[in-house]
Amino acid sequence: MATVDSRLGTTNLERVQAIYAAFGSGDVEGVLAALAPDVVWSNAGPADLAYFGVRTGREQVAEVFAILGQEFDIAHFAPVEFFAAGERVAVLLEMRATIRSTGRSFTEDLVHVWTFGSDGLVTRLQDIQDSAGVAAALRP
Repeated sequence: MATVDSRLGTTNLERVQAIYAAFGSGDVEGVLAALAPDVVWSNAGPADLAYFGVRTGREQVAEVFAILGQEFDIAHFAPVEFFAAGERVAVLLEMRATIRSTGRSFTEDLVHVWTFGSDGLVTRLQDIQDSAGVAAALRP
C-alpha cells in the first residue's frame, strides 16, 4: 500500500497546504506523489478545451500540469481559506493568469475540494469554478 511522504504533514489540512506549497514552488512531482494512483481529477468546463475534463490516474493529472505550464502564465494563484472536515478539505482560491496562445487574461475565484483515502493520499480533486472567463481566454 502506498503511504504519504511525512513531509506532506499528518492531517489532511496539512497535506493540502503542502500540496499548494509544492505547486507554488514548481514541484509538480511533489504534487503527483500526494495523489492516489487512481485519483479522479475533475475540472468542470467546456469539453472542447483540453484544460477541462475528468482525468483518472497520476499520468492523466500530469497532463493538466503540462497544459498549465504551456498555456498559462500565472501571475497569482493563492489559497485564501481552508475548510477541513473528515476526509475532505475545501479551499477557496484566487487566480490571475494570461493565456500565452491568445494573450488574454482572466481573474477568478475558485474552490478545490480534496478527498483523501485512509492511506493519506488524494483520491479525488474537484475544481469548481465559473469556467466562462477561463474558456473565453483560452479560445482563439
